[in-house]
Amino acid sequence: MSKAAVAQQSGLKFGTAGEGGGFVVYASAFVDAVKWANPKIGVKPLPTRGSLENVPLLEAGTIDIGLVFGEMVQELFNSKDGAPTKLKVISTVYSSAGMFVVRADSRYRTINDLKGRPVIWNGRGSGLALQGRYVMQGLGLDPEKDFEAIYTERLVDGPDMILEGRASALWGAGNRWPGFVKIASDARGGRFITPDDEEIARIVDKYPFMRRLAVPAGRYPGQSETLLTVGSWSYVLARPDLDEATGYDLAAALHKAERIGNMFGGLRGALKPLLTSPDVELIFDIPEQVPEMFTDEPKVTQILRNLISNALKFTEHGEVRVTARFDEQRGRVDLSVRDTGIGIAPADCERIFDEFSQVETRIQKRVKGTGLGLPLSRSLAALLGGELTVESVVGQGSIFTLSIPRERGDAIRARRGADASRKRVLLIDDDETFRYVMRQIVGGEPRYEFIEASDGDVGLKVAREQNPDVIILDLQMPTIDGFTVLQELTADSRTSVTPVIVSTSMNVNAELKARLPAGTRVISKNTISRENVSLFLRDATAGAP
Repeated sequence: MSKAAVAQQSGLKFGTAGEGGGFVVYASAFVDAVKWANPKIGVKPLPTRGSLENVPLLEAGTIDIGLVFGEMVQELFNSKDGAPTKLKVISTVYSSAGMFVVRADSRYRTINDLKGRPVIWNGRGSGLALQGRYVMQGLGLDPEKDFEAIYTERLVDGPDMILEGRASALWGAGNRWPGFVKIASDARGGRFITPDDEEIARIVDKYPFMRRLAVPAGRYPGQSETLLTVGSWSYVLARPDLDEATGYDLAAALHKAERIGNMFGGLRGALKPLLTSPDVELIFDIPEQVPEMFTDEPKVTQILRNLISNALKFTEHGEVRVTARFDEQRGRVDLSVRDTGIGIAPADCERIFDEFSQVETRIQKRVKGTGLGLPLSRSLAALLGGELTVESVVGQGSIFTLSIPRERGDAIRARRGADASRKRVLLIDDDETFRYVMRQIVGGEPRYEFIEASDGDVGLKVAREQNPDVIILDLQMPTIDGFTVLQELTADSRTSVTPVIVSTSMNVNAELKARLPAGTRVISKNTISRENVSLFLRDATAGAP
């Protein structure tokens, strides 16, 4: 049995953090996602004191993987006192937007208002405290000299101290960080304090690895406006001698969970406005044992969007349920939309796939439709090498099933073609830590030659002179931002046909995509993993749709 198999069977020891932190919440989701995507990989979360303990435990080999806050990763990979760490990057976690919370009735409104006041920085061994120190130093402040610094033994203690009036402010960060949620959900309420625009500029100027981040309105109870601040990304790191096979299997499992979860999550968000009746529930089941699909995901999404939209229109009570399963014998993935609607008569089950054909029902008269959605969906299914079928009982509901091969023929050829010759990949990004991570991910693949540029000016020069096969481009850079670089690349005949993958920490939404050329590939830095990047590069260099 291989070392990788032994490690996976015995269970990977996963260093997390103490109770009350975002790492604990993320670790639970991480373990569930890996278990779902690849049951052969065992992961055992182990409570620790956080980033400052996880790093030495990883270096000593006491734990196999561990969560480490972004500021500590920056120090590890860009050491000025010695050689960079030998720890390995498995994946990014999430962006940690740093800010203070005060009680809603507090008189304090700015960071300067908090000077000299009791401020909780969490545990001394936490990444939160380290991040707070960086942010304050960016403003010329010292957490221990300019504030009455409080360090707690447990992360869960901080919120209670704020609510009880024993401290003025609590520093925290993350995606729905538990401490913030507790204060904001309390009857006494909470209010957030972030750096202003000038302070953000000062912090980023002093520490370029820190990023401008936005916390969307509604992220916390009572938060009515988007909050602008700074922060970083946390990472899952591995011990230096964790074998490559185990690391790759882990990254692949995470990517699989992210990719299928993102497709279903995007559909849920896009179709939620159509869910107008409180008597109907839209349910997305987590697929069980569905392998990674190599297909045209936009076409799959369009088909499912049509099917779900129809189901919601013709269902007055009950549910619309979307699920997936893998038929190993047939080598096909079946994506089904099941509703408890009015149903379709047997004589009409094929007619609904004819162009402009609509079945007369009492609901049909009040809903809009062209009669083209289902014919188009069946045509798209055929292009994917699959078929779209329906089963229905009048008065009970319908099941529409999209059955497609796990791997479409041209996707297979594309992946083989990408392996056939070495491709040159240019990364344009001013973040040293992110360049290091990508250097490990891309540079370690024999099929790619990895080159990098630290800003937009240099990136344009390298792109014109070295003729890369694909460019990975950051959007938020000083001097020349990524939007401008993309315009320059498109306008120059030497680079106009070079595929570009945008990698960004910005929210990947319709507003952002509208600012980019149609069809631009976008990968969120929050979901970067070895497998994720590899699939994006294979797609781009093979010229897949």
